[in-house]
Amino acid sequence: MTYGQGLSHWRRNMNLRQWEVAETLHVTRQTISNWENDVSYPDLGSLFILSKKYHISVNDILGQDYDGGGGASRTDFPVAFKTKRDLFQFETDPFC
Repeated sequence: MTYGQGLSHWRRNMNLRQWEVAETLHVTRQTISNWENDVSYPDLGSLFILSKKYHISVNDILGQDYDGGGGASRTDFPVAFKTKRDLFQFETDPFC
């Protein structure tokens, strides 16, 4: 499962439509579609909002087992956050 497929899966589990999520995040429905089709990725703030809306942790979003092999492929993550360590570094020191 790709990063975008995971986002689509969690949205559908909550019985939400793309436009409903888009309204919450103040983005377009097309933006949500792009995320779910692996065209682009949500920014850090959107990740936190998505985690609350879908009742999952940001760790679940970033650490989803997409390939069935004990962890997501590094290419499935946004460029700025290739690992959970990178995200933690950003959260604790935004000027790194």
